[in-house]
Order: sequence, then C-alpha cells, then structure tokens
Amino acid sequence: MFFIRPVLLILFFVINTSALAQTDEINQYVFFDEANVAIKQKDFDRAYELYNYAIEAGSDFAAIMRSAYYVKFGESDEQVDRGVSTLKYYADRGEFFAQDFLAKLYFAGINVPTNYEISRGYFKRHALTGRYNHFLGKIYYEGLGVERSVGTAVFYLLYPYPLGSLNKAGIEKNLKHIIANENLVMNAENGDADSQFALGLLHWDGDFGFEKSESKSLGFFRLASSHGHPLAKLLLTDHACYGEDESEKLNARKYIEQLAKSGLDEAQFKLSQELLLGGCGFNQDWEQGIYWLLKAEKQNHPSARGRLQFEAGMLKEKEGKVPDNLKRYLRDSEWNKYKFLPEVSDEAIVQSMLKYKDSEDPVVTLVLAKAFYYGEGVEADKSKALDLLLTFIEKYGANARIEQLISLINGEQNVSK
Repeated sequence: MFFIRPVLLILFFVINTSALAQTDEINQYVFFDEANVAIKQKDFDRAYELYNYAIEAGSDFAAIMRSAYYVKFGESDEQVDRGVSTLKYYADRGEFFAQDFLAKLYFAGINVPTNYEISRGYFKRHALTGRYNHFLGKIYYEGLGVERSVGTAVFYLLYPYPLGSLNKAGIEKNLKHIIANENLVMNAENGDADSQFALGLLHWDGDFGFEKSESKSLGFFRLASSHGHPLAKLLLTDHACYGEDESEKLNARKYIEQLAKSGLDEAQFKLSQELLLGGCGFNQDWEQGIYWLLKAEKQNHPSARGRLQFEAGMLKEKEGKVPDNLKRYLRDSEWNKYKFLPEVSDEAIVQSMLKYKDSEDPVVTLVLAKAFYYGEGVEADKSKALDLLLTFIEKYGANARIEQLISLINGEQNVSK
C-alpha cells in the first residue's frame, strides 16, 4: 500500500575473536542443536542441561529457548516467573523469538493471565512480516482487549500483503471471512466510517474481488475521513504530501501533527519521517523527528525500532557518540557485539532479575552485569558489573568474550581483578 514505506535494515557485524571465542561460537550451535533434538525426543531434562551449556558458550537464542522451557514446563511458580522475566528482557531488546513467544503466550494464556493488550503489542512489532497478522486481524475484528474495528482489522491484514507475507494463507483466510460476513458496501452507504475505510484499503490493493482503483480508494478514504476516521485522514495526508497542491500539503501537515498528538502511532511514525527528511513541507528537525520516533516505538510501531537503530548507528559513526535516549538502540557496542547482554529499558524487569541474582542462572548473571554497567534499571556501578562477570567465570568457567568484557571494564575503571 502507498502509505507503507518500510526501510529494511540488515546490519552485519563481523567480529574477529580469539580461537577460544571461535570455539565458543561452535559450541553454541552444537549444544543448541543437541538440545532441540532432546526436545523432539521429549527428554526435557537433557534439553535443559544442553541449553545451559549453549548459554555458557554465549547463545542468547538458547537463553530464550530455555526461558520458553521454564514457562511451558516449569516445576514451580518461581521458574515460570523467571522464564517470563527473561523473555520480556530479550523481547525488549528486539529479539524476534522472545516477542513471538510472549505474544502467543499472552494471547492463549499459557501459565500467565490472558492479556490481549500485551499480546497485541508484540504482534504489532512484526506486522511487516505478516507472520502473525491473522492474530492482529482477529484481535481487532473481535474486539479482544481493544475497541472492535473491522477497518483496523483489514488494515493490519493488508499491512504486509504487497511485500510478500510470511503467512499469506492465514491472512487471506481472515480477509475472506470478513468480506463474506460483513456487508461492507451496505454499511459504507449507511455512513459507517470503518466500512468506508476498509473498502478504501481493498480498492487500493485490488484483491479479493475488488476493483483496483485509486480514485475509488481515495473516495472511500475521503468519506471515512469526513466521518472522523483517524487512519483514513492519515492516509489522505500521505497522498497530499506527495502531490502538487501546496494548500493540501499545508492541511496535511496540520492533520499529521494533530493525529500524532492524539496518540496514533502510525501518525507519530509518519511525522517522525517527515521531520527527519524534511518532507511534506516540514522543516528538517532531527531532534523532533527522534522525539516522535521514540513515541511510535513505545507503541510498538512495526518500523520504529529499526529506524531508531539506523539513526543511532549513523550518529555514532559521524560524531562518535549518541545521546542517552538512543544508546539502547546501538547495535555495535562492545557488549552487544557478543550478543550476551540485551539493552534494558524497563526497570521492573531488571528488579525482577535482581531477585534471582544468586541463582544458578548464567543468563541472570550476565544480564545484571550489563544493567549495572550502563545503569539501566539500576544505579550504574561498574564494580558490581565486574564482580558479576567474575562470578560468571567462577561458576561456569572461562569464556574468552567474557574475559574481554572484564578487560574493557578494567581499562575504563582501572579496577584490578
């Protein structure tokens, strides 16, 4: 659809490490693969043991899988809580599989209370892939934890469609169900803004028996907009911004700002892009662009996090530093290179982790070391970070990359081992 202009950013970091570090990389995959075989064989104790070995070798994916193991097979509430806390930690970092598991966990209420609002937030982060947009469609269509909206359901079902959805069959099934069971044309004629908006989307894409027609699509968007539909207003501003009529551009700028201030995440993301690029007649304003991008990311906008990572990386490359509010989006720090330690944004998650700091859990030890190093969720204390890393080596053995992190702290703080 014309209103979706995703920037797909794939960053590869090539890390030269010692022979021991390379051995760790190999061990990660060996232990992880063996753990997955054990899961298939329903040898869960063996799988748990192998996931731990993979984690000690540096596999954050194994940490996610072991957390999922805790939630599904945990023998106590403490294990389930620890699993959920770790999954939230990695989900906050942007790890797809942690977000994926939590989305389905809260949707189905597996060992946690059903919470469609939390589930919807995690599903939205991956709307561009289309993998789980049939869940988003169901949530909005049935009004699960949110106001029922046929138009918004169609919006998310069509969101990735032209890009090549990873679950095209599921999306098509849900769209056909809506079209068959909702009399969209009659409802639109009777002034229903949601049905008008849905028809605008369907005519723009021209699938499922609807004529592909820009004029019909814009006509329905204008009708829905006149009845106060916020997304319809936003899509019309997109059309106006790239037209030739300056008065329409002026009105578009006003609507974009109004909708962004009202809390519409799509409007916040659009405003951020126009400010960052100086489009639609806006004066280029990087700080305001980042401000609105952060607002959109907080609401789980599908493209916001990737753009923030891009902006943080570019700023670090140009100026050698980034402001505090973007540090958590950097993907090239000494810590994040090793993929041990996710960036922290939620103090409650860190406090939850602190309850298990003395547990036999390598992930907790490493996560808390990262939190203390950067002062994320706790007061910064590099000496405590160092102590936790030394504890890791004492409990789980030497690891070349952990030793490099210890050297990093020693070099910065001149703290002796």
